[in-house]
Amino acid sequence: MRTEVAAFFCAAFVCSALVPVIIRFARRHGLYDHISSTRKVHSARVPGSATVPCFASLALASSSERLGGADACVSAGAGKP
Repeated sequence: MRTEVAAFFCAAFVCSALVPVIIRFARRHGLYDHISSTRKVHSARVPGSATVPCFASLALASSSERLGGADACVSAGAGKP
């Protein structure tokens, strides 16, 4: 149970740290989601690439489970669980 909680907090930390970085990168390089479909609910352009932090946090949490659980998250910078 402790390992799963550590992996969750590790993934949450990585995702919350990467989201602002990815948003700034997307705005700087003009990577916006185009509003060309009627299924889109945004009225203005939205920076794309939101899946990058989600995938990175999922990959880190998955690898931490295989590589040593909580110890891998602590060494990745998520702090002590």
